[in-house]
Amino acid sequence: MANDIYNRSLTGAQFRPLCGGNQRQDGMESCVEVAEVPGEPDLIAVRDGKHPEREPLRFTRSDWPPPACRSEREPAR
Repeated sequence: MANDIYNRSLTGAQFRPLCGGNQRQDGMESCVEVAEVPGEPDLIAVRDGKHPEREPLRFTRSDWPPPACRSEREPAR
């Protein structure tokens, strides 16, 4: 499945904001939006909250969140 996750349709995906509290220089908060890929419970789509028209990235549930996004308290996998 991992090699064709970008072929899965996002029609009906319900994106929700996931904000980490990062403030940009212009004072705006950096946010991404995440959604489960419809009909694919193991896939997550992630897009830029300020540019939702751009193609979302996709991750398997086991790959989300990426190591750089995990908190220091979250155990390693």
